[in-house]
Amino acid sequence: QKYLQLMARYDRLMEISRQLNSTLDLGTLLNRIIRAATELTDTETASIMLIDPKTGELRFEASSQPSLTAGAMEAIVVPIDNSLAGWVVRHGEPSLVEDVRNDPRFFR
Repeated sequence: QKYLQLMARYDRLMEISRQLNSTLDLGTLLNRIIRAATELTDTETASIMLIDPKTGELRFEASSQPSLTAGAMEAIVVPIDNSLAGWVVRHGEPSLVEDVRNDPRFFR
């Protein structure tokens, strides 16, 4: 049973890899990454932020939340200091948070 689950997960990862390698469009690629991340980690939401080269701040580029339209994402700026996303950037490692609302690094 465990072996079959591992094989199914491996097959899904291979399919995701093929999908990710099939596009050069950044928006499409980021949205595929979001879908894969939420599926594989069984999370409610996911987002991708990139560093704005002009300001050094983080900006949303993709999100699994339908309410975050491109215009809404554009308006949100997340500082590197005093934010969970900034912590990830500064430390160069992921951070898994069970309840982000209770994490003191959560940017409000």
